[in-house]
Amino acid sequence: MARGSARHPWRAIVGRLVFVALCLGVGSAVGTHSATTADYRVGESARPGGRAEAMAVEGVCSAEPPDRC
Repeated sequence: MARGSARHPWRAIVGRLVFVALCLGVGSAVGTHSATTADYRVGESARPGGRAEAMAVEGVCSAEPPDRC
């Protein structure tokens, strides 16, 4: 491959640009998938009776940080 690129540099450059354009085209044709809130819940927080959910229900988690001296 290196020998071919050295012998025909413009062909190699054009080939790489075509490859990048093809990748961009396929990527935009496939599209994206937006993550939902449920997708972020993994491990302990994903289970309905998990420890993280129990702490949130009990009110252990507060929005304000604790006071530190």
